[in-house]
Amino acid sequence: MKKQNKLSRREFIQDSSKAALALSAAGFVSSCSFLSGKDGKKYKIPRRKLGKTGLAISIVSFGGGTQFLDNNDGEWEKILEAAVEGGINLFDTAPSYYASKFYQIGDGKSLDSSEERFGRILPAFRDKIILSTKLETRSPEEAKKELESSLKKMKTDYIDILMIHGISKSDKIIDIEEGLYKTMARFKESGIVKNIGFSSMEDAQHAAGMLEKQA
Repeated sequence: MKKQNKLSRREFIQDSSKAALALSAAGFVSSCSFLSGKDGKKYKIPRRKLGKTGLAISIVSFGGGTQFLDNNDGEWEKILEAAVEGGINLFDTAPSYYASKFYQIGDGKSLDSSEERFGRILPAFRDKIILSTKLETRSPEEAKKELESSLKKMKTDYIDILMIHGISKSDKIIDIEEGLYKTMARFKESGIVKNIGFSSMEDAQHAAGMLEKQA
């Protein structure tokens, strides 16, 4: 077996820039050459510590959104397997990621949920990967049902990272802090969730407010 070598971040980016900059799920499977250096040796994707979580995550992660869902049955399975084999260990999804939301179902797309797709392939690699999903709800009462649904679909008994999906201007930080976030903290205390947080794409001010509250 050939020895794998550590690659510096700069070398990795230089060798993989064409693939990584335009990285899509389909592109990953068809072009894994960015895992090889100019010398022909195989290299591991570098990993970095994720904040204070203690998790070591690959600098390239796998998103279960639109580009992944655009792949037909028979294709996306190979994509997930190749991602794991290529050294990617962070796989991110959400309950709202499903093919019928973005594409016409049919023509090879039979599974409409990103979490369900993950659940078909990733359990075999569970001890090697970090699973991240999100809560769409803002209701503490609905959060448990949503989490249980995600666990069932992905066929796992715990989530490594659980986030509130897409903090926006319509969210009241104090309500989240006193409601949903406390429920998520209880999930973490129980061990069913290892780390909690939130994602934000539209409102930097709200994101900063959330960070200040959790600092």
